[in-house]
Amino acid sequence: MPTIVVWGSNHAGATTLRVEGVDLSGRYGLPISDYFAVAFEYDERSDAADDEFINGLSFTFSDTEGSDLSSEFRLVR
Repeated sequence: MPTIVVWGSNHAGATTLRVEGVDLSGRYGLPISDYFAVAFEYDERSDAADDEFINGLSFTFSDTEGSDLSSEFRLVR
């Protein structure tokens, strides 16, 4: 199965990463540390090219209170 890995510096103190896209939705806990890495598999069920699929994903970082910290993160694909 294809795997996507999200990693980076967690200077904002996020505890949860939510990933959403076509045929994909997941919530992942982030470690309490300065850095994080999350890997998840997805099922290639659509005819879309990989780049189109990946570019269509949205990533939401939040803290323990549920506050959206996404603006504190810069995504590099």
